[in-house]
Order: sequence, then structure tokens, then C-alpha cells
Amino acid sequence: MLDQSKSHLSFFSSSIFIAENDQALKNFGLTELLYFKNIDSFEAEFSEKQHIGLIILDLPAQTQDETLAFLRQSETFWLSTIFVCQASSLSTHLANGIWSEQSKSLAEFSETRKKQLAVNSTLVETAVMKLLSYLWVFKNATLLPAKSPQMQSLYWYPLLQAWGIKAEDSINWLASVVRRNWLEVDSLVNRVRYCQSCHSGHLNYVDTCPSCQSIDIGLKASLHCFNCGHVAAEHEFKQQIGLGCPNCSKPLRHIGVDYDRPIENQQCNSCFNLFVDSDVVADCMDCGEKNDVNNLIVQSVNSYKLSANGRNLAKFGEKFNSFMFDQAENINFTQFCWLLQWQNNLALRHKQEHSVVYITMENVEQFIQDKGEKVAFSLFDELEQRIAKSIRLTDICCVQEEHSLLLFLPLTPLAQLPKIYQKLNEIELLQSDKNIALSIKALALPDKSMSDDVNMWLFEALEQARSIEF
Repeated sequence: MLDQSKSHLSFFSSSIFIAENDQALKNFGLTELLYFKNIDSFEAEFSEKQHIGLIILDLPAQTQDETLAFLRQSETFWLSTIFVCQASSLSTHLANGIWSEQSKSLAEFSETRKKQLAVNSTLVETAVMKLLSYLWVFKNATLLPAKSPQMQSLYWYPLLQAWGIKAEDSINWLASVVRRNWLEVDSLVNRVRYCQSCHSGHLNYVDTCPSCQSIDIGLKASLHCFNCGHVAAEHEFKQQIGLGCPNCSKPLRHIGVDYDRPIENQQCNSCFNLFVDSDVVADCMDCGEKNDVNNLIVQSVNSYKLSANGRNLAKFGEKFNSFMFDQAENINFTQFCWLLQWQNNLALRHKQEHSVVYITMENVEQFIQDKGEKVAFSLFDELEQRIAKSIRLTDICCVQEEHSLLLFLPLTPLAQLPKIYQKLNEIELLQSDKNIALSIKALALPDKSMSDDVNMWLFEALEQARSIEF
């Protein structure tokens, strides 16, 4: 039941109500709100970028979903607080709830949060900025997937779609944000298997003959005569009275004494092979590929919420590293460049030797798409564990980019680095899969050519350094 009491919403710079008739406005006690009959009249009135604090919709289901999608796509209204008077298929994903007595306080809370936002597109890409902002501004907000059997992916995220992330790219995109520790899984919604060829979820699971792979198989009741060992279909053993072996003519009276039933209870009608268990093949309904079920790409479909790092980024505008090693100190890139210059000067004065190691993973997005996030994350975890075992408390880490890591190893000459290379080279997936590559470059300090622009020196030095690839 909607709130019938008078709602004073003057704390918003502007609050609007979109419904097919203004009678609903009166029924719900929201006469103070600006009324629009449809989204077209609303868009014409608010063509310029103007903050809209609250939007309430009371529209037919399909029109309401289209309106919600339009509002979340808009650069003006994507962070507006939106309530609906009745649920529709996308309202759970794109609206902030159904209007009730508690909605006013929730809207006030969101309005306060908007004024405190610190994240912006200069810190992270626009879609990430919008997602982090949305999940932080709206109390207890989560990113929910929607089921769509018509799509190859079977699931999609309406909010991400509104912000330019395609359905087929959403799982990998979210995995990337999770890897940066800005999101965390709220709950597992489903686990989906995709064709290894075209990544479609439209699969038909078919039982086939393990000998000739024919789908023309069926149950076959057969008997085994203990006297002569003859095996044949059950109907061949039937006589006018009871059962008898068609081969040796012995009467078969007691199962387990005179005869039994073979465990092979299925037969192929193409090659006549008898078998116990059929092979299961996943036929792709889109590209026709016949997939071994063990080779299907497995993806988890999750709902997501902000992590502690994501909340800090939204509230304070601080960016956090995605690789965290307890064994070493983590610093940002600016601090890393300052440290290199300082240590280079000390090394020149005291004749010390240091190493700078640059580790980067190549083809990561393609690898996640081909192998699935479960396999990819196991590789990332193993990589982090092996790096963690190779570094010391005195070593310095810096995540330059999402899949790139800089290490400063004090008092470690280049001659000692092969031990680290060997540990990384032992990662099984790097040896068995050609689609993923680990590249390592190393620089020696001191370097008399280091300029005051350490960023440029580091970039040029790494460009010229020889890469060790696994």
C-alpha cells in the first residue's frame, strides 16, 4: 500500500512524478511534485542539465521499463533517486524500490550521499565511476543480474547495459573491477556453462553412444544365461511358460542362480553396442559445435556490492592497489618513482646494487573469456603466491596498471633474479596454455642516465630492456 499521507519533499531542488494521469498523484498524496504524463514531456521540460533529486513512476510495465532504461542512460538523471508505484521486470535492477512510507527517508539519505561523493572519471573510467557512485549513494544497493533466455549470455546486468557495458562483456568487466578490490560478490545467483567455440549458453545436452557417438540409443532389457553364457534381449528368452535360454534350451527359473541381468542396460541402435553409461555431449544451438561437457566454459553469475576499498574510493577519492602482498610495502606510482631516484643516488654514492623488476600479464581479457573466470583467478592467485614467496619485507611493490606490477629489490643484483624467474616459470597454466603470457623485464641500479623525470626514464628503460617471456 502506498503512502496516503502528505509528503513534503521540498528538500529536493526538484521532484517529479511521471504517470499516465494526475489522479494517481492525488491518490498517493504527492501533489507537491511536478507532474508529467510521459517521458517525452518530461525530457522536453528538462532538456538542460538540471539536478532532479527524486523521480516517481506510475506507468504500465513495458513503458516503465523503457523509462527506467532511458533515465539510467541519461548523463543528467543516471544518479537520480527513482521509485516506482508498482513493480515491473526491470524495476528491481534500475529503480530504488517501490514507493512507501520509508521512501522519503531513503531519498534524503541518498541526496546527502550525493553531496559527499569524491570519485570521478579522472580517477577511474566512467562506467566504473558510475557503478561505484550508484552502489555507495543508494543504501544497501547491489548490482543484480537479469535473466534473458534470448541472449547468448543468458544473463545480463541492466545497469551496466545502461552505462555502455555490453551483456557479453559484463562478466569479464566485473571480474576486472573485483580484481581491483572495488567490488565483492554479494551472492551467487547461478552458474552457467557456455560453448567453447562461440560462448553461447544455448546448449542442448544429448546422451550419445560411447562407441560411435550416435544419439540413437535406448534402454535394452537383456538376460545372461549362467549355463552357456549366452546374452540376448529379454524377449528372446521368453517361452510359453516361463523363461528358457534360446541357445542351450535350459529352463531359467531363479535369477541369481540360473541367470541374471547384465549391468549394460542401454544399446545403440546404430552400432548395437551395449553399455552402462552414455556419453553426454553439449550441442550448441547457435554455432552447432559439439562440446565435451568437461570442456565447457563455466562462469559464475553473481550479484555484487561495494567492497571496503570501493567505499573509500567513492567517499574519499582514494585509489587502491589490486595486488596486496603482506611481505612487502605497497606504494603508489608517484612514490615509487621518488624512491627510485633516491635509491639511485644512494647507490651511486655507496656503490650499492639494486634491481627493478617489471612483471606484466598479457592477453588477460581474452584468457578470461576463453577459459572462464574460475580458471583465470586460480592463475592470478598462484601468480600472487609465487611472487609473495619471492619477495622480502624490505622489497617495495607498486601496481602500475591492472595486470602490471613493479618491484624494487634493494641490494639485489640482476644475477640473483633467475631464482624468481624459475618460481614463476613453474606455474602450470603458463606452461600449458599459449593464450596467456607472463612477461618480465629487469633494470639494474644505479644508472647514471636516470634523469629528474623518473617516469620518463623508467618508461624508456623498460622499452629497451629485453623481455623474458613464459
